[in-house]
This record gives sequence, structure tokens and C-alpha cells, in this order.
Amino acid sequence: MDIERFTHPLPLPEFYLRYAERRPLIVRSESLAQLGWRTHLWDDDYLDYKAGAHTVLVLKRSR
Repeated sequence: MDIERFTHPLPLPEFYLRYAERRPLIVRSESLAQLGWRTHLWDDDYLDYKAGAHTVLVLKRSR
């Protein structure tokens, strides 16, 4: 399977156009916060609730 890669920031309309199909993709970004992902709020209960809604894999986390 070919997985699309793009570098954030991507114009919002283009992001939704690509993401709306729910295809796997790889997003390169300086931080998850740039994507609006409030990871500081993620706890076990939240992740249990969201299980199956999204599949997120962090390949490399820079500090």
C-alpha cells in the first residue's frame, strides 16, 4: 500500500480534501500541538473512549 506523506502546515482545505477519504497518511510536523492534538489531555480513559476512532502512530518524537 502506498502511504501519502506531506509536510505540515498544509492549507486547511487541502488537508481535509486529502484526509476526508480516511486513507492512511504520514504527517510531518514540528509538534503534535501544531495539529491541534491536545496530547496533554490524553489519559487511559480517554484513549479507551476513542479506541477505533483514529489510528495514530508516532514514528519519532523530537524534543
